[in-house]
Amino acid sequence: MNLLRSQNLSQVDYYQPNQVLTGLNKTFQMTDTNDKYFTIWYGVYNCKSRQLSYASAGHPPAILLTPNSEQELIETQLKTPGLPVGMFPEAKYVNKSLLIDSLSKLYVFSDGIYEIEQEDGTMIGLSHFLSMLRDCQKDNLPSLDWLINRLQSSNIREKFDDDLSIVEVTFKESF
Repeated sequence: MNLLRSQNLSQVDYYQPNQVLTGLNKTFQMTDTNDKYFTIWYGVYNCKSRQLSYASAGHPPAILLTPNSEQELIETQLKTPGLPVGMFPEAKYVNKSLLIDSLSKLYVFSDGIYEIEQEDGTMIGLSHFLSMLRDCQKDNLPSLDWLINRLQSSNIREKFDDDLSIVEVTFKESF
């Protein structure tokens, strides 16, 4: 996080997500970090062009929910091929980009948010989690508070087993 904030990766254009992931991968090889690796989703949004460029390294897809003219939600999973950071020095990362419609919402989250064991012994899973996310938007619920409470009530344990994080980005009307 500190390297991203300070932009101290050498020879990296921070507006090019694949370069950022490559720089992180060179810096944090498992052989140098006690066999640890990490996943990441990295995106750059241009407010004027409304273009989002992104790349991922073994991370769950970010989810873009966009209302259409019938007020239905169009779900787009934003993911690129790429191994987790630190696994292999020669790992390649690629950029993808798309135009963002106004009133869209972007969700970036850790896998702990859907790897929650339920009473029947099954995991919530990504597809069920995405269904909950769509329900939040459709019913205009205070999304993240409602979502976390719903996940906690589905969890068989008092506390979550894994780290759980989610970020919501709302894209407003153009200026």
